[in-house]
Order: sequence, then structure tokens, then C-alpha cells
Amino acid sequence: GAEPSIRVERVTAASRDRVQDARSIEVIAIGRGGTAPAGRGFGSLVHAVLAAALGAASAPVDRIAAMQARVLGCTTEEAAAAARVVESALGHPFFQRVRRSKQVRRETPVTHRQLDGTLLEGVVDLAFEEDGAWVVADFKTDREIEDRLEDYRRQVSLYTAAVAAATGQPARGVLVRL
Repeated sequence: GAEPSIRVERVTAASRDRVQDARSIEVIAIGRGGTAPAGRGFGSLVHAVLAAALGAASAPVDRIAAMQARVLGCTTEEAAAAARVVESALGHPFFQRVRRSKQVRRETPVTHRQLDGTLLEGVVDLAFEEDGAWVVADFKTDREIEDRLEDYRRQVSLYTAAVAAATGQPARGVLVRL
């Protein structure tokens, strides 16, 4: 009982500690259309609005943002900013590809056993099937990501490996800067 039988580690922590080749991870920068708030709360709001908007056939993004802001305890200013960020994202060709896919997963929990036996766990922001392969995307709303870019790329690489193992299909990763 003194030795754990399973070691569990969050993908976000593993991306800082593990050597992972992440050169193949594509980075897409989508303009915010002005300045937007920053911080974990705003990032959670943007993730929630984007996940809901991708699943909604016709709900206005500003209404989705207002509702999600109330749920998350964010301000009306943050809701308006999140709506702008998501509207900008949905107009980008990357998200048009997402909308064409018949297989889309949003905010999906994953686990993946590493060669050393460690069980990695995390939540994939977005995965969609395209041309017989999965595209795995992670969203970042940081104002500046340059100092953490390699960690973020490794994080996407770990998620991509988990999705490929779970589906038995090839997968490629994309870091989407919102």
C-alpha cells in the first residue's frame, strides 16, 4: 500500500515535465478584433461559449456568451468580449472545417497510458474527423504565449497521442490562439 499502483498526471503538468516532440503541431492565430480580457476565468468563458456555439445550429453567440457568463460568474464586459472572440473564431477557415465534419467532440475527457505506466488525463478542447484522421485542437486565450509556446505544443502533442490511441486512427494537432 505504500507504493501507488497507478501514477496519474494531468496533461498540462506533463507538458512541462516530459520530453515530447511537438514540432509538427500547427499554430493558428485568430485575431481577437481588439483587446480582450485575460486570465483563467475569461479563458473558461471563451471555451464554454465556443463549445456551445459549435453545437448550436442558430443560437446567437452573444446570447450564449451572456448565459455562460452568468453560469461562470463573469461580467457583462467579459461576456461581450468572449462573444467577439468566438464570432471571430467561427468565421475563420479552421472552424469552417470543423463545421463540415460529421464527427466532432468538444471538451472531451481523455486518458492515455504512457510507456512508463503513468496515466495521463486531461480534457481535449476540440477534436474532429477530417479525411480519415482526427484533428485535435487546444485553445489558448493568453495575451502572450511566446514564453509558454513549447509547453503548449507539447500539451497538444500529448492530447493528439491520446486521441490516436483511443480511435486507432491517425491524428494531428493544432494549437489555436484565440
